[in-house]
Amino acid sequence: MRTIIDLVVTEPGGGGIAFKKECDLPFALQAGMNIEDPVWKSEKPIVSVSYNLEDECLHVAMGLVNPSDQETYEQIIKMYKAHGWLEVGDGD
Repeated sequence: MRTIIDLVVTEPGGGGIAFKKECDLPFALQAGMNIEDPVWKSEKPIVSVSYNLEDECLHVAMGLVNPSDQETYEQIIKMYKAHGWLEVGDGD
């Protein structure tokens, strides 16, 4: 099943960047389950799941990543990009 996992990295002071990662899974994820990804030190809980009938795709929301300062924010952005996460809007 085509699945898009998304999250938002908030920028200290306002704003932020939405990221997504697409994968094909043989099962449907559910809210309350956890996901592991190399970008994280430990598994993260899924916040919500919805199915888009038009796209025929499962959308999995992981919530917000809230860095404490601008330097950490910039490091986190680089880390997500290095691990295959795409900015929402890039190539959509």
